[in-house]
Amino acid sequence: MPNLNSILGISLVAVNVAQNQTTANISLQGITLPSTECFYNQFMQVLTTGSAVTLPSGKAFAVYVRNQGANNITVTYTPTGGSSASAVLTPVTGGFGGVFMLFETAEAAGGITALTLTAAVATTPAEVFLAW
Repeated sequence: MPNLNSILGISLVAVNVAQNQTTANISLQGITLPSTECFYNQFMQVLTTGSAVTLPSGKAFAVYVRNQGANNITVTYTPTGGSSASAVLTPVTGGFGGVFMLFETAEAAGGITALTLTAAVATTPAEVFLAW
């Protein structure tokens, strides 16, 4: 029985800077995942040898990782029933680093079964949130 609601709100806006026009404005608010537990680390220290993130229930249905450092971070994950995949998060530029996100609205399908973060050059901080 879920005892938490993990709620996502996000806006995606594309602006043509030459003409100062908004070409797309998507506002997604109140996207909810009924969840049992969550994990949050505002400044997880990601090692160059890899930092495995423990998924206590064996799965996570909401995953958010944001690079907060000066080096690339590789996010390696295994989707439920799938093969391992990865994405590289760029360092902080303009006040924000690269973001990786997966957010399901039910624990009926999807999610991930493994998550490892690896810093490219030196130990690098990342913000990490998981829910299941």
